[in-house]
Parts: sequence; C-alpha cells; structure tokens
Amino acid sequence: MKSASLILLALLSVAGAPGSEAQTLRYMGKDPDAQTGWIEVDGVPSHVAPGVEVPAWGSVTAVTDHELIVERRRSEAEKAKARREGALVHDAIEIHIPRDIVEFFPGGVGQRLRQ
Repeated sequence: MKSASLILLALLSVAGAPGSEAQTLRYMGKDPDAQTGWIEVDGVPSHVAPGVEVPAWGSVTAVTDHELIVERRRSEAEKAKARREGALVHDAIEIHIPRDIVEFFPGGVGQRLRQ
C-alpha cells in the first residue's frame, strides 16, 4: 500500500509540474483523417504527432480521440536530486491528458467540459 501511495504521489507531482517552468497544456483533439492532433501550450495552439517533443512535458507517444499520451524522461540530474530528497526515482513517466470539449449552447454561451 505504501508503494502505491508513493507512485501516486510521484505521478501527481510530475503531472502537476512537469518541467522547471510549469506550463498549461490542453489537448484540443485529434484530426479526423490523421494520427495528429491539436494542443494549446499556455494558450498557443500547436499541431502534434507521435514523436513530437512538447517543451517541459515530454515526447508525444500517442494521439487518440479521447486523450494525448506524453512520455517524460527524467535527466540524470533530476534523478540524482530525487534520490537526495528521498523521493521515488523513475526513468520515465507516461502522462495521459484528456481532451478538452467545448459545448456551445443556444444563445452563444460556451462551457468547457472534460470528457
């Protein structure tokens, strides 16, 4: 049970602040005819595909209808710092970012929903 709690804590700490400078990453969805999709990093839209590096987040490994999957590898310096602090040390973490959905209602009022 203790190891599961440590893993969860490590996942939350890396997913919440993936790099040295936290950036907001939103997955807007997959292109219908391709294995590519759209993201927003700090409000700036960008086209992504597997293998593309998203600064401070990691490398895109999959683009699906429902989520973007990013793998973030830790540097040797990050692993050494985690060891000194007594934290769980891992080589990589897989981060699943669910697609944002914007629903529009009559009258032009929009509301952001999570799928």
